[in-house]
Formats: sequence, C-alpha cells, structure tokens
Amino acid sequence: LASLAMFASCSGEPERVHAFAGPTMGSTYELKVVGTSTQAHVAREIVELELQSFDLAFSNWRDDSEIARVNAHRSEAPLEVSERFADVLRTALRVAAATDGAFDPTVKPLSDLYRAARQAPDKPFSEDALAEAAALVGHRLVTIDGLQLTKARPGVQLDLDGIVAGAAADAIAAHLEGVGVSSFYLQI
Repeated sequence: LASLAMFASCSGEPERVHAFAGPTMGSTYELKVVGTSTQAHVAREIVELELQSFDLAFSNWRDDSEIARVNAHRSEAPLEVSERFADVLRTALRVAAATDGAFDPTVKPLSDLYRAARQAPDKPFSEDALAEAAALVGHRLVTIDGLQLTKARPGVQLDLDGIVAGAAADAIAAHLEGVGVSSFYLQI
C-alpha cells in the first residue's frame, strides 16, 4: 500500500476530496481524503482493514472476538492477549486510574444487568443481582503485564467500547500518515 500511495502522489492526477462511509463496530465510519483517486483507494483500504481488525478484537457483539475470549476466561490464571488488545487495555486502565474509576473497563457485568432490565422493564433486577455484578467491577481487578492479562476474580469482564473508537482512529491516522496520506477527516 505504501508504494501505491507514493506512486499516486507522483502520477500528476489532480487532488480532490474523496468521501467514503460504511458500517463498523455497531455504528458507522466516515472518511474524507484529499488526494488522488489512488491515494483515496489506499486510504479506504487501510481504514476498512483496521476497522475490521478492531472489530475482531473488541466487539462485544461477536462470539469470535478477542474480548469475547477474554470475557469467557473465567479464571485467575494469566491469559495471553494480542499486542493491540494489551495496548488498548493499558490505555483504558490508565484512564480508569486517572479518573478514580469514573471510566472503568470492567463495567460489563453492570452494563449487562442494566441492559437486561431495560429490555424487560416489568422484571427489575434484585439487590442481590446488583451486588453480585458490582463485586466484579473495579479497574484494579484486572492487570496487564506484557501480553499477559490477569483477573483478580474469575467473573471479571471487560467492555472497552468507551475507548475503542478513539484507539481505532489513532491507529488509522498513524497508518495513513505512514503511507503519506496526510489530508484526511475520519469519524467513527
């Protein structure tokens, strides 16, 4: 892709704004690129490949995602994760520590409880269910050392939806700039 982008910049084709959009991670993305049609094609390919990769790593709606594997790991034994997953989790844990837990990547048990209550308002959850879910939430209940993720309690589950789109945008921007595409707008 890098050589294609370099070729496009030398082709003499006039630059213009190219716009693309599509579905991703249960939402949408929009990309606008200033460049040749070849540069725009390269940029679109990079965006779509990165978004697919992030979706496969972090989607709570896919059974085959890495986060689904992490959440299914009901053990205190270390679990090896990908470098991408470890990087995003490290960032999430830094944000959690800096906000004293206001942002918490272990919130999934509470989110699931409230989501179920919203879908069945005539069946409210019990105080026991709330206490059980709350006992599994706390950013200090998960650690990452290199590529080894460890849970302090087996039922701890992660939800990184609050940070994944930003992490994806950062990765995409770095990749685009790395192949010489510097004039772009990306919204996820």
